[in-house]
Amino acid sequence: MTPRSMLIGGERILPQDLALREIRNPATQAPLATVADAGVAEVARAIEAASAARPRWRTLAAPLRQDRLASVGAWLRERGEPLAALLARESGAPLGETIDEIAELDPAVPVAAQRVPEPASGAEPSGGIVVVLAAFDRPLASWLPAAVAALAAGDTVIVVASSEAPLAALEAADAFAALPAGVFNLLVGAEPVLPALLAAPEVARILASGAGAARVAYAEAARQAGRTIEFEDVNLEALLVCAGADLEFAAAGVLWACLRRSGQSSVARARVYVESAAAAALADQVHLQAAFLEVGDPAKPETDLGPLISHAALRRAEEQVARALKDGARLKLGGRAFQPWGLPGHFLQPTVLAAARPGSLAARGEILAPVISLIECRDAAAACTEAGSQGARGLAVFAGDAGAALEAARAARIPARHVVARDPRWFPYRDRPGASAVAVARS
Repeated sequence: MTPRSMLIGGERILPQDLALREIRNPATQAPLATVADAGVAEVARAIEAASAARPRWRTLAAPLRQDRLASVGAWLRERGEPLAALLARESGAPLGETIDEIAELDPAVPVAAQRVPEPASGAEPSGGIVVVLAAFDRPLASWLPAAVAALAAGDTVIVVASSEAPLAALEAADAFAALPAGVFNLLVGAEPVLPALLAAPEVARILASGAGAARVAYAEAARQAGRTIEFEDVNLEALLVCAGADLEFAAAGVLWACLRRSGQSSVARARVYVESAAAAALADQVHLQAAFLEVGDPAKPETDLGPLISHAALRRAEEQVARALKDGARLKLGGRAFQPWGLPGHFLQPTVLAAARPGSLAARGEILAPVISLIECRDAAAACTEAGSQGARGLAVFAGDAGAALEAARAARIPARHVVARDPRWFPYRDRPGASAVAVARS
Protein backbone atom coordinates (compact mmCIF):
# COMPACT_ATOMS: atom_id res chain seq x y z
CA MET A 1 0.00 0.00 0.00
CA THR A 2 1.61 3.25 -1.18
CA PRO A 3 1.88 5.78 1.67
CA ARG A 4 -0.22 8.94 1.38
CA SER A 5 2.00 11.97 0.87
CA MET A 6 1.99 15.33 2.63
CA LEU A 7 2.01 18.76 0.96
CA ILE A 8 5.04 20.99 1.52
CA GLY A 9 6.02 23.93 -0.68
CA GLY A 10 3.54 22.95 -3.36
CA GLU A 11 4.91 19.40 -3.66
CA ARG A 12 3.59 16.07 -2.49
CA ILE A 13 6.39 14.51 -0.46
CA LEU A 14 7.14 11.52 1.73
CA PRO A 15 9.28 11.95 4.87
CA GLN A 16 12.95 11.05 4.72
CA ASP A 17 12.66 8.49 7.52
CA LEU A 18 9.37 6.96 6.29
CA ALA A 19 7.87 6.38 9.73
CA LEU A 20 4.89 4.45 8.40
CA ARG A 21 1.56 3.90 10.14
CA GLU A 22 -1.51 2.02 9.01
CA ILE A 23 -4.83 3.84 9.32
CA ARG A 24 -7.65 1.42 10.04
CA ASN A 25 -11.42 1.81 10.00
CA PRO A 26 -12.31 2.09 13.73
CA ALA A 27 -15.53 0.16 13.13
CA THR A 28 -14.35 -2.76 11.00
CA GLN A 29 -10.59 -2.65 11.63
CA ALA A 30 -10.10 -2.94 7.86
CA PRO A 31 -6.90 -1.16 6.62
CA LEU A 32 -7.72 2.08 4.82
CA ALA A 33 -4.30 3.49 3.92
CA THR A 34 -0.73 3.92 5.05
CA VAL A 35 0.55 7.32 6.12
CA ALA A 36 4.10 8.50 6.70
CA ASP A 37 4.49 10.74 9.72
CA ALA A 38 6.53 13.91 9.42
CA GLY A 39 9.78 14.32 11.30
CA VAL A 40 11.88 17.33 12.28
CA ALA A 41 13.23 17.62 8.72
CA GLU A 42 9.73 17.93 7.25
CA VAL A 43 8.70 20.50 9.85
CA ALA A 44 11.77 22.58 9.00
CA ARG A 45 11.03 22.27 5.30
CA ALA A 46 7.41 23.37 5.79
CA ILE A 47 8.49 26.38 7.87
CA GLU A 48 11.03 27.35 5.23
CA ALA A 49 8.43 27.07 2.45
CA ALA A 50 5.78 29.05 4.36
CA SER A 51 8.31 31.74 5.32
CA ALA A 52 9.52 32.12 1.74
CA ALA A 53 5.98 32.39 0.35
CA ARG A 54 4.73 34.84 2.95
CA PRO A 55 6.12 38.22 1.72
CA ARG A 56 4.58 37.93 -1.73
CA TRP A 57 1.29 36.47 -0.46
CA ARG A 58 0.68 39.17 2.16
CA THR A 59 1.29 41.99 -0.35
CA LEU A 60 -1.36 40.55 -2.69
CA ALA A 61 -4.55 42.62 -2.52
CA ALA A 62 -7.27 41.06 -0.36
CA PRO A 63 -9.75 40.65 -3.28
CA LEU A 64 -7.10 38.74 -5.23
CA ARG A 65 -6.45 36.45 -2.27
CA GLN A 66 -10.18 35.87 -1.98
CA ASP A 67 -10.39 35.00 -5.68
CA ARG A 68 -7.65 32.40 -5.25
CA LEU A 69 -9.41 30.94 -2.22
CA ALA A 70 -12.73 30.61 -4.07
CA SER A 71 -11.38 27.42 -5.61
CA VAL A 72 -11.41 25.76 -2.17
CA GLY A 73 -15.20 25.96 -1.93
CA ALA A 74 -15.60 24.77 -5.53
CA TRP A 75 -13.35 21.77 -4.85
CA LEU A 76 -15.39 20.85 -1.76
CA ARG A 77 -18.66 20.97 -3.66
CA GLU A 78 -17.25 18.75 -6.38
CA ARG A 79 -15.80 16.20 -3.95
CA GLY A 80 -18.47 16.33 -1.24
CA GLU A 81 -19.96 12.85 -1.53
CA PRO A 82 -16.74 10.78 -1.61
CA LEU A 83 -15.22 13.00 1.09
CA ALA A 84 -18.18 12.35 3.41
CA ALA A 85 -17.80 8.60 2.84
CA LEU A 86 -14.07 8.76 3.59
CA LEU A 87 -14.70 10.80 6.75
CA ALA A 88 -17.15 8.14 7.97
CA ARG A 89 -14.69 5.31 7.32
CA GLU A 90 -11.69 6.94 8.99
CA SER A 91 -13.28 8.78 11.93
CA GLY A 92 -16.16 6.47 12.80
CA ALA A 93 -18.72 9.30 12.62
CA PRO A 94 -22.05 8.22 11.07
CA LEU A 95 -22.43 9.05 7.41
CA GLY A 96 -25.31 11.43 8.15
CA GLU A 97 -23.02 13.52 10.34
CA THR A 98 -20.14 13.56 7.86
CA ILE A 99 -22.53 14.64 5.11
CA ASP A 100 -23.53 17.49 7.41
CA GLU A 101 -19.86 18.34 8.06
CA ILE A 102 -19.25 18.80 4.34
CA ALA A 103 -22.51 20.70 3.85
CA GLU A 104 -21.63 23.10 6.67
CA LEU A 105 -18.16 23.66 5.22
CA ASP A 106 -19.57 24.72 1.85
CA PRO A 107 -20.87 28.11 3.07
CA ALA A 108 -18.29 28.42 5.86
CA VAL A 109 -15.29 28.47 3.53
CA PRO A 110 -16.43 31.43 1.36
CA VAL A 111 -17.38 33.35 4.52
CA ALA A 112 -13.93 32.68 6.00
CA ALA A 113 -12.30 33.84 2.75
CA GLN A 114 -14.19 37.14 2.86
CA ARG A 115 -13.66 37.80 6.57
CA VAL A 116 -10.70 40.13 6.06
CA PRO A 117 -11.17 43.49 4.27
CA GLU A 118 -8.49 45.52 2.54
CA PRO A 119 -5.42 46.45 4.67
CA ALA A 120 -6.54 50.09 4.57
CA SER A 121 -9.32 49.18 7.00
CA GLY A 122 -6.78 48.31 9.69
CA ALA A 123 -6.79 44.51 9.34
CA GLU A 124 -3.31 43.06 9.50
CA PRO A 125 -1.92 39.54 9.17
CA SER A 126 -0.53 37.90 12.31
CA GLY A 127 3.14 38.59 11.59
CA GLY A 128 4.25 35.06 10.87
CA ILE A 129 3.12 31.55 10.04
CA VAL A 130 -0.22 30.27 11.35
CA VAL A 131 -0.32 26.63 12.44
CA VAL A 132 -3.68 24.84 12.69
CA LEU A 133 -3.93 21.54 14.59
CA ALA A 134 -6.82 19.37 13.40
CA ALA A 135 -9.03 17.17 15.59
CA PHE A 136 -10.14 13.61 14.79
CA ASP A 137 -13.84 14.21 15.49
CA ARG A 138 -14.01 16.75 12.62
CA PRO A 139 -11.08 15.90 10.35
CA LEU A 140 -11.91 18.76 7.96
CA ALA A 141 -14.14 21.22 9.82
CA SER A 142 -11.64 21.56 12.68
CA TRP A 143 -9.08 23.25 10.43
CA LEU A 144 -10.41 24.23 7.00
CA PRO A 145 -12.31 27.46 7.85
CA ALA A 146 -9.51 28.60 10.20
CA ALA A 147 -6.86 27.96 7.53
CA VAL A 148 -8.86 29.81 4.87
CA ALA A 149 -9.42 32.78 7.20
CA ALA A 150 -5.68 32.99 7.95
CA LEU A 151 -4.84 32.77 4.25
CA ALA A 152 -7.37 35.49 3.48
CA ALA A 153 -5.64 37.72 6.04
CA GLY A 154 -2.33 37.33 4.22
CA ASP A 155 -0.74 34.69 6.44
CA THR A 156 0.80 31.46 5.27
CA VAL A 157 -0.38 28.26 6.89
CA ILE A 158 0.81 24.88 8.10
CA VAL A 159 -1.96 22.42 8.94
CA VAL A 160 -1.19 19.38 11.08
CA ALA A 161 -3.78 16.72 10.23
CA SER A 162 -5.15 14.51 12.99
CA SER A 163 -2.79 11.57 13.39
CA GLU A 164 -5.82 9.33 14.04
CA ALA A 165 -7.90 10.46 11.05
CA PRO A 166 -5.64 12.17 8.47
CA LEU A 167 -6.89 10.78 5.16
CA ALA A 168 -9.60 13.30 4.24
CA ALA A 169 -7.25 16.15 5.19
CA LEU A 170 -4.49 14.76 2.98
CA GLU A 171 -6.97 14.57 0.12
CA ALA A 172 -8.35 18.06 0.81
CA ALA A 173 -4.87 19.55 0.42
CA ASP A 174 -5.61 19.38 -3.33
CA ALA A 175 -8.24 22.09 -2.79
CA PHE A 176 -5.39 24.60 -2.32
CA ALA A 177 -3.63 23.77 -5.60
CA ALA A 178 -4.45 27.20 -7.04
CA LEU A 179 -2.40 28.98 -4.36
CA PRO A 180 1.29 29.83 -4.77
CA ALA A 181 3.70 27.14 -3.60
CA GLY A 182 4.37 27.28 0.14
CA VAL A 183 1.33 29.37 1.05
CA PHE A 184 -0.50 26.26 2.29
CA ASN A 185 1.27 23.20 3.72
CA LEU A 186 -0.07 20.04 5.35
CA LEU A 187 1.77 17.64 7.66
CA VAL A 188 0.79 14.47 9.51
CA GLY A 189 2.10 13.35 12.88
CA ALA A 190 2.16 14.21 16.57
CA GLU A 191 5.71 13.56 17.77
CA PRO A 192 7.99 15.37 17.01
CA VAL A 193 5.85 17.70 14.87
CA LEU A 194 4.17 19.75 17.59
CA PRO A 195 7.32 20.34 19.70
CA ALA A 196 9.23 21.43 16.59
CA LEU A 197 6.48 23.88 15.61
CA LEU A 198 6.24 25.24 19.15
CA ALA A 199 9.99 25.88 19.11
CA ALA A 200 9.96 27.73 15.76
CA PRO A 201 10.17 31.55 16.08
CA GLU A 202 8.66 31.91 12.59
CA VAL A 203 5.34 30.55 13.91
CA ALA A 204 3.17 33.45 15.09
CA ARG A 205 -0.02 31.63 16.08
CA ILE A 206 -1.07 28.07 16.83
CA LEU A 207 -4.79 27.29 16.61
CA ALA A 208 -6.23 24.01 17.85
CA SER A 209 -9.44 22.10 18.23
CA GLY A 210 -9.62 19.21 20.64
CA ALA A 211 -11.16 17.85 23.80
CA GLY A 212 -10.26 15.72 26.77
CA ALA A 213 -6.78 14.19 26.82
CA ALA A 214 -5.76 15.81 23.51
CA ARG A 215 -6.51 19.30 24.78
CA VAL A 216 -4.61 18.66 28.01
CA ALA A 217 -1.60 17.32 26.09
CA TYR A 218 -1.53 20.31 23.73
CA ALA A 219 -1.76 22.76 26.60
CA GLU A 220 1.05 21.04 28.50
CA ALA A 221 3.32 20.98 25.43
CA ALA A 222 2.68 24.70 24.90
CA ARG A 223 3.38 25.46 28.57
CA GLN A 224 6.71 23.64 28.44
CA ALA A 225 7.67 25.56 25.30
CA GLY A 226 6.61 28.92 26.75
CA ARG A 227 4.04 29.34 23.99
CA THR A 228 0.27 29.78 23.79
CA ILE A 229 -2.16 27.63 21.85
CA GLU A 230 -5.46 29.27 20.93
CA PHE A 231 -8.18 26.66 21.39
CA GLU A 232 -11.46 26.66 19.50
CA ASP A 233 -14.30 27.52 21.86
CA VAL A 234 -16.25 24.66 23.38
CA ASN A 235 -19.99 25.31 23.23
CA LEU A 236 -21.07 24.34 26.75
CA GLU A 237 -24.84 24.01 26.60
CA ALA A 238 -27.15 22.97 29.43
CA LEU A 239 -30.44 21.16 28.93
CA LEU A 240 -33.01 21.53 31.70
CA VAL A 241 -35.94 19.11 31.87
CA CYS A 242 -38.64 20.27 34.25
CA ALA A 243 -41.54 18.47 35.83
CA GLY A 244 -44.50 18.77 33.46
CA ALA A 245 -42.38 18.59 30.29
CA ASP A 246 -43.19 16.24 27.42
CA LEU A 247 -40.57 13.67 28.44
CA GLU A 248 -40.67 11.66 25.22
CA PHE A 249 -39.89 14.82 23.34
CA ALA A 250 -37.27 15.94 25.86
CA ALA A 251 -35.51 12.57 25.67
CA ALA A 252 -35.12 12.96 21.88
CA GLY A 253 -33.45 16.33 22.48
CA VAL A 254 -31.16 14.79 25.10
CA LEU A 255 -30.03 12.07 22.67
CA TRP A 256 -29.18 14.61 19.99
CA ALA A 257 -27.34 16.93 22.35
CA CYS A 258 -25.22 14.21 23.95
CA LEU A 259 -24.51 11.73 21.17
CA ARG A 260 -23.17 13.75 18.26
CA ARG A 261 -19.95 12.20 17.00
CA SER A 262 -20.75 9.29 19.35
CA GLY A 263 -20.26 11.69 22.25
CA GLN A 264 -16.73 12.62 21.15
CA SER A 265 -17.38 16.17 19.92
CA SER A 266 -14.52 18.56 20.67
CA VAL A 267 -16.64 21.72 20.36
CA ALA A 268 -20.12 20.82 21.66
CA ARG A 269 -20.56 19.46 25.16
CA ALA A 270 -24.01 19.09 26.69
CA ARG A 271 -24.97 18.66 30.33
CA VAL A 272 -28.47 17.46 31.17
CA TYR A 273 -30.15 18.67 34.35
CA VAL A 274 -33.51 17.28 35.46
CA GLU A 275 -35.80 18.27 38.29
CA SER A 276 -36.09 15.53 40.88
CA ALA A 277 -39.82 15.15 40.29
CA ALA A 278 -39.18 14.16 36.65
CA ALA A 279 -35.85 12.35 37.05
CA ALA A 280 -37.01 8.73 37.16
CA ALA A 281 -39.45 9.11 34.29
CA LEU A 282 -36.91 10.94 32.10
CA ALA A 283 -34.29 8.26 32.78
CA ASP A 284 -36.78 5.61 31.66
CA GLN A 285 -37.60 7.51 28.48
CA VAL A 286 -33.94 8.17 27.59
CA HIS A 287 -33.19 4.50 28.27
CA LEU A 288 -36.00 3.44 25.96
CA GLN A 289 -34.94 5.67 23.09
CA ALA A 290 -31.19 5.01 23.43
CA ALA A 291 -31.78 1.26 23.46
CA PHE A 292 -33.26 1.46 19.95
CA LEU A 293 -30.39 3.38 18.35
CA GLU A 294 -28.69 1.58 15.49
CA VAL A 295 -25.05 1.06 16.43
CA GLY A 296 -22.75 -0.25 13.73
CA ASP A 297 -20.82 0.52 10.57
CA PRO A 298 -20.81 4.34 10.18
CA ALA A 299 -20.63 4.01 6.39
CA LYS A 300 -24.21 2.66 6.35
CA PRO A 301 -26.92 5.34 6.11
CA GLU A 302 -29.08 3.69 8.78
CA THR A 303 -26.36 3.85 11.47
CA ASP A 304 -27.00 6.23 14.37
CA LEU A 305 -23.83 5.66 16.39
CA GLY A 306 -20.39 4.56 15.28
CA PRO A 307 -17.32 3.48 17.24
CA LEU A 308 -14.91 5.47 19.34
CA ILE A 309 -11.77 6.54 17.51
CA SER A 310 -9.34 4.09 19.14
CA HIS A 311 -8.92 1.22 21.55
CA ALA A 312 -7.36 3.64 24.06
CA ALA A 313 -10.44 5.90 23.86
CA LEU A 314 -12.70 2.90 24.46
CA ARG A 315 -10.74 1.72 27.51
CA ARG A 316 -10.70 5.26 28.91
CA ALA A 317 -14.48 5.56 28.50
CA GLU A 318 -15.10 2.24 30.29
CA GLU A 319 -12.87 3.36 33.17
CA GLN A 320 -14.69 6.70 33.41
CA VAL A 321 -18.10 5.02 33.51
CA ALA A 322 -16.82 2.79 36.33
CA ARG A 323 -15.65 5.90 38.21
CA ALA A 324 -19.04 7.56 37.69
CA LEU A 325 -20.76 4.55 39.23
CA LYS A 326 -18.43 4.68 42.22
CA ASP A 327 -19.36 8.37 42.56
CA GLY A 328 -23.00 7.39 42.98
CA ALA A 329 -24.48 7.45 39.47
CA ARG A 330 -26.87 4.62 38.58
CA LEU A 331 -26.37 2.63 35.39
CA LYS A 332 -29.60 2.48 33.38
CA LEU A 333 -28.13 1.18 30.15
CA GLY A 334 -24.87 0.06 28.56
CA GLY A 335 -21.48 0.91 29.99
CA ARG A 336 -19.37 -1.76 28.30
CA ALA A 337 -17.51 -2.51 25.09
CA PHE A 338 -19.37 -4.73 22.63
CA GLN A 339 -19.34 -5.91 19.02
CA PRO A 340 -22.53 -4.86 17.21
CA TRP A 341 -23.22 -7.06 14.19
CA GLY A 342 -19.98 -8.87 14.98
CA LEU A 343 -17.88 -5.81 14.12
CA PRO A 344 -14.46 -5.89 15.82
CA GLY A 345 -14.11 -2.12 16.24
CA HIS A 346 -13.97 0.20 19.26
CA PHE A 347 -17.65 0.22 20.24
CA LEU A 348 -19.14 1.24 23.58
CA GLN A 349 -22.77 0.42 24.26
CA PRO A 350 -25.01 3.51 24.36
CA THR A 351 -24.85 4.34 28.04
CA VAL A 352 -27.30 6.12 30.33
CA LEU A 353 -26.23 7.21 33.82
CA ALA A 354 -29.03 8.39 36.11
CA ALA A 355 -28.74 10.43 39.30
CA ALA A 356 -25.28 11.80 38.50
CA ARG A 357 -24.14 14.05 41.34
CA PRO A 358 -23.48 17.72 40.53
CA GLY A 359 -19.74 18.31 40.27
CA SER A 360 -18.87 14.65 39.65
CA LEU A 361 -16.91 13.38 36.65
CA ALA A 362 -20.12 12.32 34.89
CA ALA A 363 -21.79 15.67 35.58
CA ARG A 364 -18.86 17.68 34.19
CA GLY A 365 -19.38 16.22 30.71
CA GLU A 366 -15.83 14.92 30.40
CA ILE A 367 -16.63 11.38 29.23
CA LEU A 368 -15.93 11.51 25.48
CA ALA A 369 -18.13 8.59 24.51
CA PRO A 370 -21.82 7.79 23.86
CA VAL A 371 -22.65 8.37 27.53
CA ILE A 372 -25.67 10.37 28.70
CA SER A 373 -25.41 11.59 32.29
CA LEU A 374 -28.64 12.84 33.86
CA ILE A 375 -27.84 15.30 36.66
CA GLU A 376 -30.65 15.31 39.20
CA CYS A 377 -31.37 18.64 40.92
CA ARG A 378 -33.97 19.71 43.47
CA ASP A 379 -35.59 22.27 41.18
CA ALA A 380 -34.94 24.61 38.26
CA ALA A 381 -33.17 27.18 40.43
CA ALA A 382 -30.69 24.59 41.76
CA ALA A 383 -30.12 23.28 38.22
CA CYS A 384 -29.41 26.75 36.80
CA THR A 385 -27.09 27.61 39.67
CA GLU A 386 -25.11 24.42 39.05
CA ALA A 387 -25.08 24.95 35.27
CA GLY A 388 -23.80 28.48 35.75
CA SER A 389 -21.04 27.32 38.08
CA GLN A 390 -19.92 24.84 35.39
CA GLY A 391 -19.66 27.54 32.70
CA ALA A 392 -22.82 26.86 30.69
CA ARG A 393 -23.25 29.38 27.88
CA GLY A 394 -26.80 28.57 26.94
CA LEU A 395 -29.85 26.74 28.18
CA ALA A 396 -32.50 24.66 26.43
CA VAL A 397 -35.57 24.32 28.64
CA PHE A 398 -38.10 21.51 28.32
CA ALA A 399 -41.14 22.36 30.41
CA GLY A 400 -44.91 22.55 30.41
CA ASP A 401 -44.65 26.02 31.95
CA ALA A 402 -41.15 27.44 31.57
CA GLY A 403 -41.69 30.57 33.68
CA ALA A 404 -39.85 29.37 36.79
CA ALA A 405 -36.97 27.95 34.71
CA LEU A 406 -36.55 31.19 32.78
CA GLU A 407 -36.50 33.21 35.99
CA ALA A 408 -33.86 30.85 37.40
CA ALA A 409 -31.80 31.12 34.20
CA ARG A 410 -31.90 34.92 34.38
CA ALA A 411 -30.77 34.81 38.00
CA ALA A 412 -27.85 32.54 37.01
CA ARG A 413 -27.10 34.78 33.99
CA ILE A 414 -27.47 31.95 31.48
CA PRO A 415 -29.15 32.89 28.17
CA ALA A 416 -32.11 30.63 27.41
CA ARG A 417 -31.60 29.88 23.70
CA HIS A 418 -34.47 27.39 23.33
CA VAL A 419 -37.65 27.14 25.34
CA VAL A 420 -39.35 23.99 24.20
CA ALA A 421 -42.89 22.93 25.00
CA ARG A 422 -43.33 21.56 21.50
CA ASP A 423 -40.96 23.18 19.04
CA PRO A 424 -41.13 22.12 15.37
CA ARG A 425 -37.45 22.94 14.93
CA TRP A 426 -36.68 19.69 16.79
CA PHE A 427 -37.22 16.67 14.56
CA PRO A 428 -35.92 13.10 14.10
CA TYR A 429 -32.85 12.86 11.89
CA ARG A 430 -34.32 9.67 10.40
CA ASP A 431 -36.76 11.78 8.40
CA ARG A 432 -33.85 12.97 6.25
CA PRO A 433 -32.59 10.32 3.77
CA GLY A 434 -29.04 9.16 4.37
CA ALA A 435 -28.79 10.74 7.80
CA SER A 436 -28.50 9.50 11.36
CA ALA A 437 -31.63 8.81 13.41
CA VAL A 438 -30.37 10.65 16.49
CA ALA A 439 -32.72 13.63 17.06
CA VAL A 440 -31.33 16.99 15.94
CA ALA A 441 -32.26 20.61 16.62
CA ARG A 442 -32.16 23.31 13.99
CA SER A 443 -32.09 26.83 15.35
